[in-house]
Formats: sequence, structure tokens, C-alpha cells
Amino acid sequence: MSTIAVRAGAALAAFLGLALGQSLAGQAPPPSSVLLDLPASTRSAGLGGAAVALNGDAGSIFINPAGLATIRHIGLEGSLQRFTDGSLLNRGAGALRIYRFDVGAGYQYIRYNQPAPLIGSLRWMGSVGYRRGMIALATNLNYTSVEDSSGHIDRALSAGVGMQIAVFDLMALGISVQDFGDHVISGRGLTLPTALRIGYTLNFVDPQSSKRLLMTIEGNFTHGRPGRAVVGAEAGIVLSGIGVVIRGGYSKAPPGIAIGEGSAGASLILSPHAAVDYAYQPRTPLGGHLHQLGVRLTL
Repeated sequence: MSTIAVRAGAALAAFLGLALGQSLAGQAPPPSSVLLDLPASTRSAGLGGAAVALNGDAGSIFINPAGLATIRHIGLEGSLQRFTDGSLLNRGAGALRIYRFDVGAGYQYIRYNQPAPLIGSLRWMGSVGYRRGMIALATNLNYTSVEDSSGHIDRALSAGVGMQIAVFDLMALGISVQDFGDHVISGRGLTLPTALRIGYTLNFVDPQSSKRLLMTIEGNFTHGRPGRAVVGAEAGIVLSGIGVVIRGGYSKAPPGIAIGEGSAGASLILSPHAAVDYAYQPRTPLGGHLHQLGVRLTL
């Protein structure tokens, strides 16, 4: 009888151990997307990642969709980057102004170099905003997915809101809250920490003149991480719509996140409506340095 009791006890212990192991495995946090830690655009990358108070660029949709409000008619932007491990990142964004409303859409996609635990991550965004006078308000809906090497895909939806107060082309105050109210679409969903960003941009000279001199400062407060500040500046000369602008930025990286603490970049202004952007980051979330190349068009 004692032998039977011992065997029964051992079987029960094994069963409970298996059940506990499965329970703990089920409690593992959902995966996150590296796209959340990457700059919104090539110009933003050159400014240390600052973007919430920039305006007039289609790439604003990724950080603060209210920044689309100063686009006169149409804005387009695209970029392509290769990380040192061979992974590829590409982005595209567009915005259209209709009376006092701004409609925007954009995507970010990273394809990891194989072999790797993950195949890629995709992020789509759509936004609508309204501007009256100096104040612009906007909201956006975000779709994010992460695919692992087995082909399993975790998907989630989240939302964001943004506001920008722009005093002509001279200064702007931007506030944005992104990735709140996330909803699981498939799999375990994703870890999408809510991020609050507050920023201020000042043009020391009229950007419609031949000189360019801009400073931006931003505070980033992401749930579960220490707050950090980002400071960036750019300067240049543009004559008859053609010129060069150089920029640089600095941001203290949060613990455990390999975001470049310093960055640099430049833009070749081809016309009042077109620019080619370049940025260099010495550290990235995927390791090593990164050269970025992008194009901006505004009409």
C-alpha cells in the first residue's frame, strides 16, 4: 500500500510540476517590436531621435501626427537602412491636406538577417488631424506585428493622440501619447508600452530666408523606463531653393536599450519641395552603427 501511495504521490508531483511549468510559460510577456525604439525618420535620426515638435514632414505621423498640419498640400517621405548585421529597415509615409483636415498613412518594416529568432516586424499607421489657427489636434491608429522564425505572427492594435501649437514657421510645441489601449489581434499580442513625448522647436532665423538655424529639445517618458531628454540642432545655407543643412543630436540611452547617444546628419536641399537626408548613428538596438538615407517631398 505504501508503494502505491509513493507512486501516486510521485505522479501527482510530476503532474503539478508540468501544470506549473505550462502556467509559467503562459505568463511569459508578449514580444515587443524594435520599431518602437527607432527614430521616426532620417531627419529625426540625425537630431538624436527628436521629432515630436518637428512639423511639415510626412514622417511626423510615426511620433506626432499633429505635425502633419503644416503640410500645404501633399507630403511624401521614404527611407532605407541596412544594419551592420545585414537586417534591412524601410519606411514610407504620406499626408494629404483637405481644407482644415490632414489625412496621413505610413509604414515601417524591418527584415532581420537570418538565421535569427525573428523574421521581421511591421508597423502600419493611419491618422486624421484638424488644424485651426495655431493649434492642431490629431489621432492615429497603429497596427503592429512581429513574426518569429517558425512563421508564428503576433499582432496588436494601439492608438495615439497628438497636439501641436505652431507659431508661424518660427516655433512649435508638440505633445504626443502613443500606443495606449493596445488590443490583441492574434497570438499573445505585443508589448507596446505607452510613450508620452513633449517637445519644443525654435527657429532662430526665418526658415524662408537663406539661412537655417534650428534647435529642438524633447522629453520622452515611456512606461516602465526612466525618462530621457533629447537635444538636437541643425544649421545650413539655402540659396535659390538649393543648399545644405547639417544637424546633430544627443540622447541619453535608457538602461538596457542600445540607442545611440549621439548622432549626426545632413540634408541636400534640391528645391523648395525636395530634400535628400542622411543620418549616422554610432549605436542601434540591433548593434553597431547605422547609415540612413531618406527622401522628402512636399508640395
